[in-house]
Amino acid sequence: MNNIFGNYHPVVNITYFAGVILFSMFVMHPFFIVVSLVVASVYAVMVKGSSAVKPLAVFITLFTVLAFLNPLFNKHGTTVLFTFANGNNYTLEALCYGLASSGMLLTVCIWFISYSKVMTSDKFIYLFGNILPTISLTLSMIMRLIPTYTNKFYSFINARKCIGKYTSYKGRTKQMKNFSAILSILTSWALESAIITADSMKSRGYTLSPRTSFSLYKFSRKDKNLLIYMVGLICVIIFGATNKTMSVTFIPEIVINDFNTVSFITAIAYFLFLSTPILLNLKEEITWRYLKSKI
Repeated sequence: MNNIFGNYHPVVNITYFAGVILFSMFVMHPFFIVVSLVVASVYAVMVKGSSAVKPLAVFITLFTVLAFLNPLFNKHGTTVLFTFANGNNYTLEALCYGLASSGMLLTVCIWFISYSKVMTSDKFIYLFGNILPTISLTLSMIMRLIPTYTNKFYSFINARKCIGKYTSYKGRTKQMKNFSAILSILTSWALESAIITADSMKSRGYTLSPRTSFSLYKFSRKDKNLLIYMVGLICVIIFGATNKTMSVTFIPEIVINDFNTVSFITAIAYFLFLSTPILLNLKEEITWRYLKSKI
């Protein structure tokens, strides 16, 4: 399925991701964490395909470990599940707090999978290039380091396999030698690439002023309508948060506010806001299938 949301203006994209990431970082209500986790996972698979499965599995494993380790260090809570030999209690409240905090961390990590696909470096530079040119360029280069270095790492492995200098499963010593050789090659390539990039930027007059920029992005009516829609939902969510509909207490006892009309409206607005890219993709898919059936 195409990433329709990625075709919108960068202002719309950054507004959405700033909202979902901030909400995921500060909302500890179990319902909202589950909604955010499910929507973030679905959207990550939607935009990245099967390549999102591996990082999702890593994040979920990390989430599980952190959640169940938290009661070992946080001994607060009134409901004791069991007691260790040293007398320390493993409490339900500490476990639930660990699940909630780990869920927040997991959700934020998953949102960044989609972020890296939608918010490309050219969009980031377009938004912040005129305000903070050096910082925006540095950040955009940093964000592409990991995928670039990972691809180069595996290409060097394949190259050494072709000339017979990379052998697998020949003992720890042999593996360390192989890894050291590849790391040395990768470091040399990185230093040489940095010099070439610096010379290229200098040759193109990067340090000269005044600087101009070119962009193909235009803020259209559909961008305006979607931005108004998202800002409206954000205002509803913030209103619900100020009325403590999204708050929960874990220590010393688990206390969740009663569900009421404001909570229901906030939950609907939260789901619609997070699901905005998914709904856009579904709308496009349904429209395409309908038009195709008319042919």
